[in-house]
Amino acid sequence: MRKWKFAAVAAWMASLALPVLAVEAPPIPELRNPKAYESVPLPWRDYLIQARAAERIADPLQRCLAFPDLPGNKWPKGHSAAHCLLHHEKGIPTVAEIGGMLDRGEMTQLEAAMQKLLDRHFSEIDYSEGIHELFNYRFTDHSQLELIDRVTSEWLRKAPESAFASMARGSYYSGAAGKARGEDYASKTPREDMRYMSELVGKAIPYLEKAISINPRLMPAYTGMIALGRMDSRSELESAEMHGAQKIDPACPELALQVLYSLQPRWGGDYDQMLAYTNTLSAYVARRPQLAVEMAMPYSDRGHMLLVDEQYTREALDVLEIAIGIGSDESAFQDAADVALEVLGEGLGEGRGGIKRLAYLLQESRFKELNAWGNSVIAGYLNGLDPLAEPEWSLKYALRAADLNLDDMSVRYNVGAAYQNMNRFDDAEREFLVVMEGPDARLRRGALRSVAEFRLWGGDTRKPEVRKAKASKAKPYIDRLVEEYPDDGRGWIMRVFQHGFMDSRMDAAVIGEIRAAVKKADRSDPWQVSKVEWLETMLKKIEDSKPQPRSRK
Repeated sequence: MRKWKFAAVAAWMASLALPVLAVEAPPIPELRNPKAYESVPLPWRDYLIQARAAERIADPLQRCLAFPDLPGNKWPKGHSAAHCLLHHEKGIPTVAEIGGMLDRGEMTQLEAAMQKLLDRHFSEIDYSEGIHELFNYRFTDHSQLELIDRVTSEWLRKAPESAFASMARGSYYSGAAGKARGEDYASKTPREDMRYMSELVGKAIPYLEKAISINPRLMPAYTGMIALGRMDSRSELESAEMHGAQKIDPACPELALQVLYSLQPRWGGDYDQMLAYTNTLSAYVARRPQLAVEMAMPYSDRGHMLLVDEQYTREALDVLEIAIGIGSDESAFQDAADVALEVLGEGLGEGRGGIKRLAYLLQESRFKELNAWGNSVIAGYLNGLDPLAEPEWSLKYALRAADLNLDDMSVRYNVGAAYQNMNRFDDAEREFLVVMEGPDARLRRGALRSVAEFRLWGGDTRKPEVRKAKASKAKPYIDRLVEEYPDDGRGWIMRVFQHGFMDSRMDAAVIGEIRAAVKKADRSDPWQVSKVEWLETMLKKIEDSKPQPRSRK
């Protein structure tokens, strides 16, 4: 099939090389029509309306706190708030900010800030996981290792006897070891990478041990070495650091997380051991409600491994929903969303997979940034799945998906559809033009339909001259739709109306196109049925108006 040539195609193709979608989504307006949610069954209807209200809040922490919990959960009191603080707590310094303090020589202030973070980890009234966030995550970030190397070496040079400086330097080597190790199975990782990883682990351990010798309450050093022991198959190190950490703070959520990772079957443990350990955590949940996430891990991991084995079954969904009922496990939200559609089917009705997929992904987005798939799925549901039509809310997630994977045509389609539903037709056309040149025939057809429709009917069409101008803009898209998809009823219907807008004369060619539209219409599509019924009435009038032959007497 030949490539369709649009007017000014050269200019458009040149524009594809330019950066696109560097825009922010507009604010989500107040709910215009609550009745739009009436066909969504309770309790999911209330959940979606409350989630929508929370989405209008700009501050990430306040948005998270305002977000509704999932219906039917058994989360302990304070669990959601604790989880929100874990992800959105303010006041934890970045690596760059610590580098700035070092440059300014603010060593006393830096030491005091670190001690305050550590003290809060043991506080009963102002508890914080910030000390773990800083040393176990920010100082091990693979994407910032060059900066981390520079900052931690300078910190240690200026404060060689600081437990926090030693902890930071050990964290740097831990992050470097993790990057060298990669995400693949050991059997698929090159030997030289494994050797380099082991070398870096060996460099990290002395710094972490020194940090503990200076300050035995520095929990990130214990959890960091548990992770290193697991990574480099140093079981004695794992056991020793677990034992040492349990003496200091057995209720530490990060400690529980690392212990449970080590007890997973793929690391030599089993689910009975995981369950036995989570039973010991129940004594601490009242004062550390965040632990409910860790208590859900035996179930979330079992469900995840079923999906890894491509068992998208009722068993997988059931075990994942047990995990979700216990605690707000983010991985369980995404896995349950993934399998729900396979088990329960599409749709937002009672017991359908669509409503659960949407609800679980929204709940995951409450606590963390979604991947491109999750953002795109939410955008698709909010934008076009009857009875919901939430273009501004949809666009928020569609643009996030585009930031992560701009080359995915389904992502670009969702962005275009959101713009179309907001009557931002030029923006919609730009996105749909990209989709039209993509490899997905289904999306290409949808993009052609959409642009043809809003160019033909979008906006005010009461004046004849306006209708004629719109028909002229729509014509190349309608022609391409009919040529590439000759059995597409929508294309033939739009061709009839496009001709009518440009020239109201009813000749044989137009009558032939009306008959083609009636013949090719998809009778399962309410939109096509409504248009075809009108065309059938017109055909009947044409037939009735023909002169009747005289009967012979």
